[in-house]
Amino acid sequence: MDMILNPLFYLITLALVLFFVTAMFAPFEALGWWAGWSKNEVESESINKLTSTPVDAAEEADWYLFYLTGIGGFSKDYLAEREGNFVKYLGERLPGKAVVARDVFPFSVSNNPLNGERFLTRMWNWIHNKQLKNPNNVFVFFVVIRNLFQVAISSDPRYGPINNLGVAQEVGRSLLEKGYRPGSGKPIYLLGYSGGAQVSAGITRYLHKTLEAPVYIFTMGGVISDDPGLDDMEHLYQLIGGQDFFPKVGAAAFPGRWPILPYSHWNKAKSQGRISAINAGENVIHTGPTDYFSETATLPDGQTHMDRTVQIVTDIITGDYATKGTVQDLMDNLGPKNNYENYQRLPFIHPAYYPVKQTVPPELYRPIFTWMGRMILPEPEQRPTVRGTLFEVYHTDEAHRHLVGQVINLRYSEDPTVQKRVWSVTKDVYFNRKVEESKLTGLVHPDRLNRWHLVNPLESIAGARPNDDVIVGLHEPIEIEEGETTSLYITHEPVQISGRYYGLVQFIGPTTPDGEEFQVVHFNRDTGQFDGVKETVCLPHVLPTMFKLAPSTSHNLEKSPLNSEGWYIYGAQNDDGMFVVQSLAPRELLRLQPEQVVLGKKETIRYLKKGVWGKEATQKGRVSSVLLDPNRQDGAEAVANWREGDQALIASVYGGITGRTPEPYAVMGKYYFGHFSYGTARVVREPLADELRFEIEYHQVYTNNIDGLISGALHWSRYLGDRQWGFAGFRPISDIVLKLDSFTEPYDLPTMRRSPLEAVVNTLELMTARYRIGDGTGGTYVGPANNCSQDSNQALYATIKRVDDLYRTRPDFQMMLKQNPDEEDRLEELIKLGKRLRGKLMPFGSARADWEYHLENLGSNLEDGMVANLWRGIFSWRTILPAYAAYTIARVFVEQGASAWVLRTNQIGGDEPNIEPLPPFPY
Repeated sequence: MDMILNPLFYLITLALVLFFVTAMFAPFEALGWWAGWSKNEVESESINKLTSTPVDAAEEADWYLFYLTGIGGFSKDYLAEREGNFVKYLGERLPGKAVVARDVFPFSVSNNPLNGERFLTRMWNWIHNKQLKNPNNVFVFFVVIRNLFQVAISSDPRYGPINNLGVAQEVGRSLLEKGYRPGSGKPIYLLGYSGGAQVSAGITRYLHKTLEAPVYIFTMGGVISDDPGLDDMEHLYQLIGGQDFFPKVGAAAFPGRWPILPYSHWNKAKSQGRISAINAGENVIHTGPTDYFSETATLPDGQTHMDRTVQIVTDIITGDYATKGTVQDLMDNLGPKNNYENYQRLPFIHPAYYPVKQTVPPELYRPIFTWMGRMILPEPEQRPTVRGTLFEVYHTDEAHRHLVGQVINLRYSEDPTVQKRVWSVTKDVYFNRKVEESKLTGLVHPDRLNRWHLVNPLESIAGARPNDDVIVGLHEPIEIEEGETTSLYITHEPVQISGRYYGLVQFIGPTTPDGEEFQVVHFNRDTGQFDGVKETVCLPHVLPTMFKLAPSTSHNLEKSPLNSEGWYIYGAQNDDGMFVVQSLAPRELLRLQPEQVVLGKKETIRYLKKGVWGKEATQKGRVSSVLLDPNRQDGAEAVANWREGDQALIASVYGGITGRTPEPYAVMGKYYFGHFSYGTARVVREPLADELRFEIEYHQVYTNNIDGLISGALHWSRYLGDRQWGFAGFRPISDIVLKLDSFTEPYDLPTMRRSPLEAVVNTLELMTARYRIGDGTGGTYVGPANNCSQDSNQALYATIKRVDDLYRTRPDFQMMLKQNPDEEDRLEELIKLGKRLRGKLMPFGSARADWEYHLENLGSNLEDGMVANLWRGIFSWRTILPAYAAYTIARVFVEQGASAWVLRTNQIGGDEPNIEPLPPFPY
């Protein structure tokens, strides 16, 4: 008995010793390679050197596949017969020229076979000879154990990046030699069997970035960890046999694959639909006579396991296999996926619905802007000559009426300062994977700009939506260059508008059974009453959103409490000459006649905290206009302080929708965080009523969305008042208009002529231009550290900090201020304002690095660096919540001496009984 037990004991002991020795020395091959001890050294500069190193490349193929063997593999030259047949059949089955490479040993960082230059070469040679005679020889177990530890190294966050870099270098070199052209965009398909699946995932990020290639992974019985490479792959197809339990081992062994960690690499990819599990057959095992490559075992339909595996891979590659990856094709047949597509059914939202040349009575209607038109994205071949966008002219100044109806060039000014701004946000656009994923949820992306070189800010506006339907007004100054082609040159971003003209009317009532036509009476400037010309206008019915909420309604519009003071109606004439009302604005809200004046600093701050969103101000269908002046004790004097030509900063926030049909974003119908934006207000003398009113524009830092709302400058008529696209009809809104002399008035200094407010607008224009193209990725998303509120306030902070830096670091600037003491006092006020803002926006006393050094990060996905995103958000937590951000900014301005005008609307327009206004949290 001892003769049997003693040798068995020694064998078990030897096996355990070898097991632990192998485990202990497993990382050393990768570490030695990294240290330069290997014959095949790491590229000294970067793996990118591969793409610039001349190789004797073959002719480019149609398909590039790379097979990585399982843990029974021995070298790059050895492949089990069944695996070799699989590789051969793939090459034969794919149409055209296919490269199916297999010349990399995945369990060696330097492609060194087990019988290569190694310490135990003789032992591995002896085992390999046994393996060649009998693939099931018991000693092959040592090969499996050794390679299994290399799989563990590949998945280890400490050693894996080094190991996977080396293998990726070998795979990349092989592909280049076989004709793969970096940057060609041709997919690379990695085929990983068993442990080769983990190595496939590990090398993906290096191949993706180095060869600029989309990478797909196929696994047969694959064991995969929560590898960072999953972020860079396009799709993972898991072929899993019904009797193969090894893939389940990976799901249990790696915590990142557990469902309780939703933001792990694996679970992110899975939630994004980039992982598909495919049944390879109910009786398929991991390895053996009925495995994935068996040519004798058959499925119930008579197909062999080998043929089934080959068919699945080739059909997916050629597009003949239906998986979750084809869900977008299926969705195309399900109708509109977003509000933008849904609204296309309405004729009145299309520019072609309105004649280009319009004739309206000037005593009843005035143009929204002097220069207006439609932006048209040029064809790719037109771009070098257009150098901006095309522009269909709708309205001009008197001297250029002959241009109406023409399509001309719209460009940015050649002024060096303007060009510097433009080129700072001009980028190549190449959609990344996240764009394709977000399109499945209905987000609108600039599809027409994909793969364009050097997209400028004008092109990113015109190409933001699928159609050329962006109507804009242009700010002065405008330069006109007429010749063979006419070009307009502008210094600021075009402003998106609704309609072309506006009038001031009072609604009398509907004149048709369908309620689309209304009789109105125009304001009479001579009498100051609504006793002017009567007219019939059209208010087409609007469509509800995807959440069954009507953006506005004209039902009982004539009974609105706002009708007594009248409405500004924005629109244009249709082919029948009838004025179509596209947008509404209550006169009571915009004119400089407050319903309440709050005086004194203490009372002003109390109103900002309690009154803006207080119960008395949330009456549905009504507006409120409250003037706050912390410096004066006389109401009339406070009103008179606002004069024609004044400019002001707006901190705008909208709330949510509750009631019988609450919006789904309102948590339990009671909590909604809201949306923040900055805007500007100018005090103008409105010619129809001959009274002062606010002319308001918003600078929307807006991520990609289902409405097709474009990040940029939007007029009140577009952003809030538009009956189909706007928010005033079904959301509560607060605009806090802030006027502070040191911030809103220009400076009279040789090197500083403009106001800080203008500088903020310039910064916001740059930010919104970046948002439109996602800094070249094609998409921008909401995150805790980067969103509408955070990035808008980043623009404010950056502007004031630049002035502060100029003041502290430029002796010549300080000398200039000494010669202009009045301006020096104003500038010191501005710097105090900046310090107060810093103290409030950065409560921990240190600015976020991306704010402090102007490393502007765009809004992102929460999945992108979740912990880092949250940490950055904590450093500027007051700007995370839109309503609290607006209050914080307004309070700092008021404490510095600013006067403010609080403009509130509460689901204004007609009567919609199913909704109620919901103030934004935390109010």
